[in-house]
Amino acid sequence: MCSFIKEEENNENNNLDKENNFVDLREEHLMEFEEQFLRFCVQRKRCLALAVNSTPPPINENNNQNNLKNKNFCFVGLFAFEDVPLNIKYLNKLDRLIENGPKIIFIGDEHPALLIAKIMELNEKRPQKLINNNILNNCPFIIGNTAKIENSENNMERGINENDKENSFLHQLQNQLLRRLKNRKNVDFVSTSTTTSISTSTTLFNSKVNNKIINGNVKEKLEVFEEENIKWPIDGESFSQMSTKEIHQLLAEQFNSNKNNFVKNKFPLSFSKLSCEQITLIIKELQSFGHKVTFVGDVQNSINESQSIKQANLSIGIINYSNKLNNYSFNSFDVLIKCLEDGSGLVKLIVGIKEFGVGMKINLIRSLSLTLSQAPALSLPFLLSPLSDIPPIILPIHIVLVAFLFQLQYCIGFAFTPFDSNNYQHSLPTIYFNLILASPLLAFSSLFNYWNTLYSQNIYLEPNNDVKEFFSPFPINSTISSTILQQQLNLNEASTIWLFTLLFIQHLHILICIGFTNVFCGNILKSLKFIILWICIFLFNILLLLLFIYLPGLRNFFQLTPPSSQNFWWWIVILIVGIVFVFLNILFRFLLNNNAFKKSKFYKTILSWHNKQEDI
Repeated sequence: MCSFIKEEENNENNNLDKENNFVDLREEHLMEFEEQFLRFCVQRKRCLALAVNSTPPPINENNNQNNLKNKNFCFVGLFAFEDVPLNIKYLNKLDRLIENGPKIIFIGDEHPALLIAKIMELNEKRPQKLINNNILNNCPFIIGNTAKIENSENNMERGINENDKENSFLHQLQNQLLRRLKNRKNVDFVSTSTTTSISTSTTLFNSKVNNKIINGNVKEKLEVFEEENIKWPIDGESFSQMSTKEIHQLLAEQFNSNKNNFVKNKFPLSFSKLSCEQITLIIKELQSFGHKVTFVGDVQNSINESQSIKQANLSIGIINYSNKLNNYSFNSFDVLIKCLEDGSGLVKLIVGIKEFGVGMKINLIRSLSLTLSQAPALSLPFLLSPLSDIPPIILPIHIVLVAFLFQLQYCIGFAFTPFDSNNYQHSLPTIYFNLILASPLLAFSSLFNYWNTLYSQNIYLEPNNDVKEFFSPFPINSTISSTILQQQLNLNEASTIWLFTLLFIQHLHILICIGFTNVFCGNILKSLKFIILWICIFLFNILLLLLFIYLPGLRNFFQLTPPSSQNFWWWIVILIVGIVFVFLNILFRFLLNNNAFKKSKFYKTILSWHNKQEDI
């Protein structure tokens, strides 16, 4: 059973005391939420992240700081990047799912202003249902990095009046932030992002509540520090030269929990030059003063920050992902995910990457191998399955497709053997039939390989990751552990290049069969006719693929969403269609060897048409 923290606000009585309540959300609802959210991202080639943890046990106020790592906190994190279009159906779905569940208490980096403003509106309008379950009254909550909010606000074309500052999105976000900050004590905000919004940092500093902040932004000065004559900045280089005693004294002066002067609780510090050990030392010093630390990090320092989270046994640790994940190695993310799972109590994490790319490694090699060499391709899925991410359902589909290619090659087998008078009359009608049949088959095969390559690279794990795959095609074993996706190339560029390459190689195989056979027999004119027919079929297949790539309706018709129980039946449909193709090919091959079929009007019509072409 998964649960969430639900924050309630009593606006009528202007009561600033809030309770964090755990509200059970059934597993099937959680799965549905995850799938809908991921589908919302995938279909629009944008990124997202959803993170929740399991139900924590009740704790009392006497628990010491060392117990904070035992999965004490639940949260929902929504990362929405750049210009994700506002989808009303999705927002209504989200609102229904969280009606009795969590409020959105964490909003990530580079978010679309309209979308998040709408989510905030949904939160404010949700009916207040108080639940008497006093758990973690003073627990810290998560505040996301508000980088580039100003840019998002300036780029808005609809929905919010920029001239009205009181109604601006940035103002709404800051007000939302302050409402959640009120009456929160001993909550530290450790922000190591180098792009943290100056406006939001200033808002936090001017909130006049007993909150502490370490801001890693050293690119711009905050006027509030100059007014209070506070040293700016205390950078990593000077900090690294301090002894442990000096560090302790410095932090004690700024973060003594007994002091009520809110300015003294604001402490600018550059984390950009600090090592893992130095960051860990700062966090442990803060914990030694009795503070609960909320860690808002950035992927730019993922190794040091994630290791610090783990070593300091943080109560909550968040790494705020940017849209440049492809610039970082898998090793960094492995460490980061491990630290989040062990140090912060996260058991589920989905990370989506901006504009899903098509992997050009194992999946491309596998798909091209199926076309270039049919014989090794029959066993290729079994050989690669221990090393790659092929889900079980793909194996029989590959076998069916490869079996059909075997049959197709067998029907035009005269390309590899000298044909004689016995099979001359059989092979040419077979060529005509197979060229016609190959047209939809090759389009179907290309679509499937494109589907398989796209989603196996992005939805299933790389071979060097030992965490479980998420969204199994079957309804069982769908629990998400963690997943890291890597952007290889832009989707439109990579998929288009790959599709045309695959399509050309498939048709080149048939062209070689036709051209070699007829040129070998000295019939150049016949070869030209076949080549013209081949070009027509090739162009027709390109048209089909272009329609598939650029028409959203076709993509939705094929239900090109991550493999899940809801579209499992589409996999069955694909399997049945492949079997039908193979059956038709085998049936036609059988009819060619049947004397009754040879006497039929259909066969005689094809043969007479062929003979007329021979006489021209």
